[in-house]
Amino acid sequence: MLIGALWQTFLETPLINFIILLARLSFDSYGLAILLFTVITRAATFPLALRTLRSMKKMQDISPLLQDVQKKYSDPRRRSEETMRIYKENGVNPLGCLGPQLIQIPIFIALYATIRLTMGNTPEAMLALSSRLYDIEYIKHAIPLSTSFLGMDLSENGTLPLGVAVFCAMWLQQRISMSRNQATASTDQQAQMNSMMLWTMPLMISYFTRFAPAGLGMYWAATNIIGIVMADITNPFYPNVLDQFTQRLQSQGK
Repeated sequence: MLIGALWQTFLETPLINFIILLARLSFDSYGLAILLFTVITRAATFPLALRTLRSMKKMQDISPLLQDVQKKYSDPRRRSEETMRIYKENGVNPLGCLGPQLIQIPIFIALYATIRLTMGNTPEAMLALSSRLYDIEYIKHAIPLSTSFLGMDLSENGTLPLGVAVFCAMWLQQRISMSRNQATASTDQQAQMNSMMLWTMPLMISYFTRFAPAGLGMYWAATNIIGIVMADITNPFYPNVLDQFTQRLQSQGK
């Protein structure tokens, strides 16, 4: 009960009012409000994302040392001790790469509840929404909200094209991340796990968006697309791909 009350008071209710405020500022377009919210969220978490990218770069730099440990020590305990020593000496936190993903979880859950509540068109839903709004006329006058955007009804389940967009955006973002850090996969088992996650996570999320409000799927697609752009700005991906392709052609020519 206490956790639920705190969740509503400090996360869900502020998010409801913030989304409605963005909708009013976005020419009463709920779809534009979600996109604007996505941009604001990614911009606010950019410092953490940048620190994560730096942590991933450090992991890539020490990957040869980690591979040597795997080859040198057969005892799991000694291998773990040496691995932690390398992390400590190089100032690497192996969990540092999980920051943005962990932050996305409560935002995703709260946004799901927000869309379900703000997109309701029954008298009961409107009454429940009114009870969660702050006493600000500018926000109160925004409801009811329009649910139409880009040919979709944001209150209905996600469409197949939206599910495909979510899958492609998430798959590409993970593929870029893995290609930059493929050297950190110190064992075949870890490499296989990375390959499995590359497909299973996008499939799971895209499948979920088919049974969730389209507004939520649009947020997930947009946040991954923005993540790709941000990652490419901080560390361009496509030149690296072209370099790898050129090197392969040269090696085959030899």
